[in-house]
Amino acid sequence: MSEVKVNKLSPRSGTTVTIGDSGDTINIVGTLQNNGSALTGDISSVVAGTGLSGGGTSGDVTLNVEAAQSGITSLGTLTSATISGDLTVDTNTLFVDASENTVVVGGTDASSWNANADELVVAGASAGGMTFYNPTQTNIFFADGTSGDDLTRGRIQYVHSDNSLRFGTDTSERMRIDSVGSVGIGTSSPFNSRPGSLTVSNDTPTIYLEDTNASGREVGQLLYQDTNLTFSIGDRNGTGTSNSLELLKINNAGKIFTRQTAQFHDCVTIGGSPFTGDFQIEVSGLNAVNGGSWKQVGMRLSYASIADDASDAQTKDTLITLRGLSSYNSVTSVDTGGSTVGITVDSATTTAVTFTVTSPGSSTVGAYVVTLFANDNSTMECNA
Repeated sequence: MSEVKVNKLSPRSGTTVTIGDSGDTINIVGTLQNNGSALTGDISSVVAGTGLSGGGTSGDVTLNVEAAQSGITSLGTLTSATISGDLTVDTNTLFVDASENTVVVGGTDASSWNANADELVVAGASAGGMTFYNPTQTNIFFADGTSGDDLTRGRIQYVHSDNSLRFGTDTSERMRIDSVGSVGIGTSSPFNSRPGSLTVSNDTPTIYLEDTNASGREVGQLLYQDTNLTFSIGDRNGTGTSNSLELLKINNAGKIFTRQTAQFHDCVTIGGSPFTGDFQIEVSGLNAVNGGSWKQVGMRLSYASIADDASDAQTKDTLITLRGLSSYNSVTSVDTGGSTVGITVDSATTTAVTFTVTSPGSSTVGAYVVTLFANDNSTMECNA
């Protein structure tokens, strides 16, 4: 075996030193350096250490993490990552359960929740929640498809330009709460001159009141249509009502109609001034009587003075007698008190009668209370 031992080779400047020929193998024992520093260039081999697999001696080399690694403080920038199994961040800050397909923020329990809403769980030991930050508008959409209107079938929106909270169904806004707490249903512009008011807007705005303990006609209905305000009761029939019974109606002229025994205030509108004129009361819809039979309907009229002095109050009872004969019908009023009030029958049939009530004097105001105490499905209309 040949050996050449030298301490230093100093070739002439610009000279190329060649060691060995093609096909020879040269082994260097020790460290090969460039002027005292490590040589640059390709790595001849990458060996996987503890908890790693992979490695190689040429080309791109991949190392796989096979076990937990300690002491890693930074991963640099990852363009993508695929994680098989669960993911835990800082013990309980964020937990992804691969088997439940559940993301838990603020905890690690991914299995205790309702299966219909457990994809995202925000947990907390005390007060907690979510904050959505956007300086313009925050949207929560409920989709049942991936295109068109299906993307926004339902929605909750907070718009910062007018500080309104909006709710939508079937792609359209249905309710809005404005900045002063007024609520609009069916309108994007609720009346808010009185903060906290409720506006229901459509072609027949209706409010239903349902008594779940009632055995019949459990639904009360308040309806405004064609300038008439109507109160009625009925039975629930799906999403509507049946067997409806109208109890009270107020029309656009201020006339009041009732079906059963009822009491009416301010049948005559005076506006605080003494009232000296007359007004009519019409009782209609009475059950007709035939032959030689007859019946009576009672009406009570009360009024007070300007000062609303109880000692000045007077009451006048009128009995309407309906008679039915084969060739003759009549209605007779019977005065039972309050002689200063005049009542005149203007017209009468077997099913209706109209009275004129004459005010007793210039000191009388229109604080009239009229009570029809007939339980025969009649209606009454008061007008000045």
